[in-house]
Amino acid sequence: MYCSNCGQELSDDAKFCSKCGAKVQEGTQTERQDDKQEQSSIHCPVCNHTDKMEKVSAIVDKDTQKLSGTSQEWVSDKNGGYLRTVPVTGQQMSELAKKLAAPPQPQAKGFSLFFIVIGVLLLINAVISLLSLNSIGNLICFATYLIPLIIIYLAKTNHDKKEQARVASEEPPWNSAKEVWNRLYYCYRDDIVFDGGDIKNTCQPQDVIKFCYQQN
Repeated sequence: MYCSNCGQELSDDAKFCSKCGAKVQEGTQTERQDDKQEQSSIHCPVCNHTDKMEKVSAIVDKDTQKLSGTSQEWVSDKNGGYLRTVPVTGQQMSELAKKLAAPPQPQAKGFSLFFIVIGVLLLINAVISLLSLNSIGNLICFATYLIPLIIIYLAKTNHDKKEQARVASEEPPWNSAKEVWNRLYYCYRDDIVFDGGDIKNTCQPQDVIKFCYQQN
């Protein structure tokens, strides 16, 4: 086992790196044995060694820490200010893990928040006009609110359909790219990523996502 921060060789039961002090987050013993068996037939295409290489997915998994809890921040006001407790969520990743992260899954983009707010305001005014509908003027006012509301609704419906179609078209190549990513290895000595299925295919760590899609 090797430190993902500096590449120092570590014992299987190590909790911290003896060289740089980075925390080591290990997988299960079975996972480590499976990785060793797979790596025994794979070597780095640059240095031709296996001693300082590790699967990309394992590096990202152990170097990603989920954040949860609270923190305090200073808020200034007319009385000087005060400390406010705010929730902390998300995840913290090492610089290497950020470079080696898997291709993100396609997601549908939401409709413009600005038009959603406008639509809500139009709906409220349309309802008010409808409740007080007792003259031609109120009817015109109701139509004035209703027409742009219908236009916004149709625009949102059309947007959602296009986004669903886009995501559906991007899912297959993403699945293939994710399969490639699951085969990738990283060599700490040469700072290079290569495909375990064909070690001749290599890339720099920062080009992992592009590389995964090119291998499809």
